[in-house]
Amino acid sequence: MAIEKIDLLMERARIGYKEARDTLEQFDGNVVEALVYLESSQKTTKYHQKRFVQQPASILSKLSDSIAQMHATRFTLASSVRKILDLPLTVAILCLLIALPLSAPLLVIALLSGYKMTIIQPGGKKVKFTESVVDSRNQPVKATSVDVEK
Repeated sequence: MAIEKIDLLMERARIGYKEARDTLEQFDGNVVEALVYLESSQKTTKYHQKRFVQQPASILSKLSDSIAQMHATRFTLASSVRKILDLPLTVAILCLLIALPLSAPLLVIALLSGYKMTIIQPGGKKVKFTESVVDSRNQPVKATSVDVEK
């Protein structure tokens, strides 16, 4: 019996070496027939339940954690004098998506007026997307940058 077939059956059916070897011997090395037999005899049921029932819960948990992390992150739009926007990142993204025809031009106007867009992570780490779109002489700055500061 080829070890590759035993390994394949062990992996696919989530069974031990002895059971995989015995099942393959029973079906003259035919992996497909062995898998069909194991599934019909419900020897792989626990594997399928674990794979298909617990996986969505894991995905939902990760998605929930990501959304909570994004909600704890702040999106700010401010000048050196005043802050005009300070929202959780999730709310800012939703506002941008829902009111895109209105919010995108307003965001561009604010950036052209010298406001700075910053994302503040929960630990206080700041990601500044532009230092300023215009310089002190009100001339457009050609290059923008992403600066990360703690």
